[in-house]
Amino acid sequence: MFITIRHLIIKSVQSIIIVLITISSIIFAQSMKTKTITNFNDNWVLLGLENVEIGSIAVDWSNPDIIYAGSGTIGGIFKTTKAGATWDTLISGVSVRDLDIHPSNPDIIYAVGAFNGLTIIKSTNAGITWFQSDSTLVTSLYEVPGVLEIDPKHPDTIYL
Repeated sequence: MFITIRHLIIKSVQSIIIVLITISSIIFAQSMKTKTITNFNDNWVLLGLENVEIGSIAVDWSNPDIIYAGSGTIGGIFKTTKAGATWDTLISGVSVRDLDIHPSNPDIIYAVGAFNGLTIIKSTNAGITWFQSDSTLVTSLYEVPGVLEIDPKHPDTIYL
């Protein structure tokens, strides 16, 4: 009988602790939700490209004021040299899945997406001109490459 009563007391205490933790978590989550929304509204500023759905961003490691943005839907590749204050369109009518800047030469940029077929394009002059960097890698819509990574130790090696 003693074990059963002790067992019931332990179960009751555990239940009370779980209820207290649950109530505390709900109160904490509600206070964080309010703070997060307030902070979001206070700290974020829209800098151009209002009507473009951006799918990829690459920040130039040698100059953080230079940012490349690629639209996730048919749109283009855009570049700012003024930390987003103004944007130039580098290419129109393309859909970009990923943008990457070469780890030792910021003038070399790769983009993966729909450019006259699904492919990789490359610029060697900071986005002024672009050329196809492969021979159309993908022939099936189920095999669309999404992310491109440059090997930091062997930057001439690219992974999809």
